[in-house]
Amino acid sequence: MKKITLASLLAVGASSLAYSQEEGIKANPDSAIVMAEPIVEAPLVDDSTVLSEEEKSLPDSLRRVKEFQLMRSFNPKDSLLEDKRLPEKRFITIGFTVGAGLSTYGVTGENIKDPGFGPAVQLGINCDLPFGQSQIGQYFSIQPELLFSFRETPFKQVLFVEDGGYDLEGEPTGEYEKFSSKDDLIYMSVPINVKASMRLYRTKKSASRNEETQKTKVSNGRIFLSVAPMVSLGLFGNQTLDGHNLLLFQSDPDEQREDPIYNNVDFSLYSRLGYDWDSGLTASLAFQLGFVDMVKASDAGSIKSRCLSINVGYNF
Repeated sequence: MKKITLASLLAVGASSLAYSQEEGIKANPDSAIVMAEPIVEAPLVDDSTVLSEEEKSLPDSLRRVKEFQLMRSFNPKDSLLEDKRLPEKRFITIGFTVGAGLSTYGVTGENIKDPGFGPAVQLGINCDLPFGQSQIGQYFSIQPELLFSFRETPFKQVLFVEDGGYDLEGEPTGEYEKFSSKDDLIYMSVPINVKASMRLYRTKKSASRNEETQKTKVSNGRIFLSVAPMVSLGLFGNQTLDGHNLLLFQSDPDEQREDPIYNNVDFSLYSRLGYDWDSGLTASLAFQLGFVDMVKASDAGSIKSRCLSINVGYNF
């Protein structure tokens, strides 16, 4: 009898508790217990611009794997996330370049005339050092470079040619004549490039399985602009003048000349505009503007180097 009474009391108590909870919810709906929604982790990338409608409906685990695969397929070196809070991850690269262009002189004075354009070739190696992975640092890097170049430059020289006579003051007589000259120079140069670059995007349209057009921003590289102070050392120089060859950076025993004609150290400004592909290829247009007078003799006129080149290369 006691067991039956205890069971009856428990049943009545449970019924009363359930009834009181229902009445409390009716009286105050705000106090009702609401089941918490499951927390879903934020996607790795903005799936509204990357994933298709079908891929967005995948289970969370499969969707995150797909997002990671897309990130890796975009670019193995850089992060192409459009989220500005996540700057691109850049790495140190080592590369080489080859180039061809035109060489000329900037001249002043009466003895140097009509500089022309001659062929120029160069070969270089470089190392690109990014500033870091930050909102500002992702756009800048330092790129020291070692260049070897050959330049050929034609021009005219005005020289006094004696005729064997003398004037009343005992000075030799003659006249000024214009001669064709050509300089062949080999330089070793070290520019320290301060490089600014940014990624260029284009919109790619693709049709998904549900026949909706998807727009995705894709990029295959970075455009860059660099400016560098450059010091150059003349390794070899030869001038062809009226059929004669003259050494320019060295003394010339054949001419009984102990001092070189040209300064073998040049300081210049080296600038480039180009594009670095994610595949490693690079191309640029470069211009070198010399500031140092190449001629040692102050009364022979001033010559300053100029060079325009197109360069291609590969970065590892």
